[in-house]
Amino acid sequence: GNLLLNVGPMMDGRIEERQVKRLKEMGDWLKLNGESIYGTRGGPIKPDSCIVSTHKGNFIYIHILNWPGEDLRLPALEETKIQNATLLNGQQLILSQSNMDIRISLPQELKNILPVVIKLELNKPADQIEPVSMPVDFIEL
Repeated sequence: GNLLLNVGPMMDGRIEERQVKRLKEMGDWLKLNGESIYGTRGGPIKPDSCIVSTHKGNFIYIHILNWPGEDLRLPALEETKIQNATLLNGQQLILSQSNMDIRISLPQELKNILPVVIKLELNKPADQIEPVSMPVDFIEL
């Protein structure tokens, strides 16, 4: 896909300062999190009000849009073992995986810096996983 930004010059040819600031913020975010965007496909976890996911190779990227609390709870991925869970800055995350769900402990200092991206390393290519939905009872209101 692509993204169309409506950023046009002012009458004197300059771009408005608040638009420049926003574009720089987007660029800074992409420097850290770009691997979760470039060359990826959507899924296999279907989007909901809290997260969206992308994947590439043996990795799933979970984009947290609304902070879920102390833990992020995801649906189990059939016949898939998660080998590692990190933030894209390399920070290791505590993960537990069962036949029922996946739970990831979240660093609470990041709850006001959204979207946060979690990288899950799998034992097989993510495109071999059937799409799964977030059960309603996983979402804290």
